Amino acid sequence: MPKIKVIDSPRGWFNDDEYDHLKKTVFKLIENKVVVRYHLIDDEIRLLITFMVNAFLRPSDIKNLRNRNIQIVDDEDTFLRIQTDSSKTINHPIVSMPAGVGIYRDIIKYQQNMNRPYRRDDFVFFPHLQNRDYALRTICRQFNEILSKSELKKSSSGQTRTIYSLRHTAIMLRLTKGDNIDLLTLARNSRTSVSMIERFYARPLNAEMNLDKLQSFRPKSNKNNVRKTTETEF
Repeated sequence: MPKIKVIDSPRGWFNDDEYDHLKKTVFKLIENKVVVRYHLIDDEIRLLITFMVNAFLRPSDIKNLRNRNIQIVDDEDTFLRIQTDSSKTINHPIVSMPAGVGIYRDIIKYQQNMNRPYRRDDFVFFPHLQNRDYALRTICRQFNEILSKSELKKSSSGQTRTIYSLRHTAIMLRLTKGDNIDLLTLARNSRTSVSMIERFYARPLNAEMNLDKLQSFRPKSNKNNVRKTTETEF
């Protein structure tokens, strides 16, 4: 059989400056009471954005995420344990970043302020929209408006950004800010594989992003017997 060459098209992600700009744009749109297709841009989409960057979830997971899928762990370690009803891949629990706990608690407060009392079976985001395909389209429309107003629809290398870029950002931030994070652990927690991270999520990763690790040296076990290494020897 002939082999068909597949060209990978990874979505863009947000670096620190772009992510900060994205969040500032959301605040401006909230202040200006911008409406997209009958739905006001408010704190719900802002919280959704930060939640996705701290929870490694896919948009399809967010669409069907219910309160009963989330457990708050706040002991020696602080994180959300997220076990969704189903998954695109292997359905095992996801561990969030510590900030995910505060964000989720803010989401609960937001829903209560909107006269939506906490119920375990309620959806976490846009619970008043029972048609979940419509709920996801609403989320995507609002996010696309935010991308447009922030002029971040395209990355500097020309990659298109969508709501899925938030998941890419979550993974890329671990690769660039994590302390020697294990790729297999990251892949398992993101419900993907190491090869998929290398092909898609980590495609923008370059040496300069981890310059401190690239230029680091192992500590000497015996300083008296081991000749000192200088930077000119590499």
